[in-house]
Amino acid sequence: MDPERVRTRGLQYEEILGGTLAGYGLRFEKRSRNQIGAGHANIVVSKNEYVEGLLFKLSDEHQIEKMDPFEGVPVHYARDTICVESQVGMILAWTYFANSAVIGKNLKPPRWYLNHLLAGRLYLSPGYMKQLEQIDCLD
Repeated sequence: MDPERVRTRGLQYEEILGGTLAGYGLRFEKRSRNQIGAGHANIVVSKNEYVEGLLFKLSDEHQIEKMDPFEGVPVHYARDTICVESQVGMILAWTYFANSAVIGKNLKPPRWYLNHLLAGRLYLSPGYMKQLEQIDCLD
């Protein structure tokens, strides 16, 4: 959710919108490749929850391929499309889902990792920001 991180990874985009994905919940259950006990973000089906995030309108359809190596596709995450609600209506957007082989239990995000999610604050609701700020981190 960090626009600066997206830029430094070489993706070119034209616009950022806030988005809401109903029926899903945010979990930090994807085992880190570099830190024992650390969990990275995943979204899971959860009827009574929702996830907020940023929607980047990429300059062309191939830009998303630049993100795949950073997300560890295809070993750590799989990329798929999902319909996300935005202020301009429903948008078909790419997202990453953690592969079952890298899911762990009792993991927490490192503070630096959660800060990347918090960097999207301009596009997130105050209530969702409060939820993110209350997440227990490793450090």
